[in-house]
Amino acid sequence: QIKPFVLILGNAGIGKTTFTRNIILKIISKKYKILNYEAKELKKVIPIYVPLKIIDNSTRNPVLKYILNNNSYYKNNEEKLERDLRNRNVFLFLDGYDEVSTVANRNYLREELILIFGSGTNTLNFRYDDKYASIYNAMYLSKVWLTSRKEFYKSNLPIPPQNMVKYKENIAGVALEG
Repeated sequence: QIKPFVLILGNAGIGKTTFTRNIILKIISKKYKILNYEAKELKKVIPIYVPLKIIDNSTRNPVLKYILNNNSYYKNNEEKLERDLRNRNVFLFLDGYDEVSTVANRNYLREELILIFGSGTNTLNFRYDDKYASIYNAMYLSKVWLTSRKEFYKSNLPIPPQNMVKYKENIAGVALEG
């Protein structure tokens, strides 16, 4: 059984990006069963790849803004994205958590990951922009994979440790070791 949230951890150059891109290509080809999807179910799956190293981490909602600004299918169409998230059609691949620029005083990506992995805005008592609250709540219904180097992930947990036990049934970890 595939959990909705999967953390793919491994050392530099081990193949985290290659692994996720390979899964995306298999989803797009829709030729055979992959993960827990039958070939016919893959027709509804919309894989979205977000290279985290190029998002703008100096403003709020960096992943969501990247999707709405750079994905031609969802270009400036929040309603369509929310609908597809609610219908569990979106498979979100967030690649390279350890490659994000944190030049600003605040790590907006980490805050956004707390919203995504923490069941949206209803779960954590977290002050954030309510403009996209319904999208983050819907994101919790979709599959989200996050790749990162192990050491970086351990020191920058997207879910506070006190909440990890509460959500462990929804999160799986995969270690790529070569």
